Amino acid sequence: MAGRPSQRMRSKSAVQEINLLPIMNVFCILIPFLLLTASFVQLTIVDTSLPASSKVNPTVESSSPTPTPEEKHLNLTVMITAQGFSVAGYGGVLNVSGEQAEEGQKPKTIIEKMPNGEFDFDKLVEVMVRIKEAYPGQFSVILLPEQTIQYDVIIKIMDLARKYKKKLPNGEEQDELLFPNPILAGTLL
Repeated sequence: MAGRPSQRMRSKSAVQEINLLPIMNVFCILIPFLLLTASFVQLTIVDTSLPASSKVNPTVESSSPTPTPEEKHLNLTVMITAQGFSVAGYGGVLNVSGEQAEEGQKPKTIIEKMPNGEFDFDKLVEVMVRIKEAYPGQFSVILLPEQTIQYDVIIKIMDLARKYKKKLPNGEEQDELLFPNPILAGTLL
């Protein structure tokens, strides 16, 4: 005698729905978290350029034999080393000490670190201001850091080289451009 088929075999299997509640809970937590953290991220871009290679063309002559202060150019370079800053320029003689160099003696071009081991940024700005007064047509400075120099030091020098506060005769301070076009040079790895 044949047995009666079971109830389980006759009933159609019901379609099971996927439980989306756990994934929705994750998104409800994740989306506000991402929105909150994204508002605190700020990107700052420092506009720099690579040093241009220049080829001297002997057929081109300058308009005047003696350049005016606005026409005088100085390829100002600030080398950042572990000992301090070294300021150099192609096209002029620089003396960072502010004192007259004795005859036959090279002018001082190194700004040493302070006794506490920190870089002397104030002295560097003072030297850059004197250079800007001597070469008002110069708007770029080439920064040449050693590989061991921290990124923060380079960025601070870029910021300091952009502008300075000039004291007016009436006692007020006015922002003046110094070298607004920094050029980052050095060995690339």
